[in-house]
Amino acid sequence: MVKLSALWRITAALAWPGLVGIASACRCVEPIAPSPAYRHATTVVQGRVEGVKLNAADQSATATITITAAWKQAVPATIEVFTDTNCAYPFETGREYVLFLLKDRPLAGYVTGRCMGNQPANQADTVLRWLRRNGAVRDVLPKP
Repeated sequence: MVKLSALWRITAALAWPGLVGIASACRCVEPIAPSPAYRHATTVVQGRVEGVKLNAADQSATATITITAAWKQAVPATIEVFTDTNCAYPFETGREYVLFLLKDRPLAGYVTGRCMGNQPANQADTVLRWLRRNGAVRDVLPKP
């Protein structure tokens, strides 16, 4: 049965190459335009990564981010953003980003990934111009 299973996987890979990539790699069109990224996100923030906790067991990470600007929804001055699997966003401590986030109710935090339109702030001039013209600016809430 093992040989049949391996043979089936090889046949599937040759016959349907697109299907193999779906399960094993993150594929998205980058960069995503600001308008659809904004529509899809619960909130958009600009902020600096203060630290990243990696979980090697499931390839996830949680970044602690100090927020300097927010659009769509008010956010606390410091938030945690979760990202995981092969589409995890590659946060770097000390770097500033523009992030398109989804609110994750079970985790009571925010989630993002590679295909959501995120960019390092120093490469996000077009996105920031679009947000300043079209985005709904919201408060960054003080720390309790």
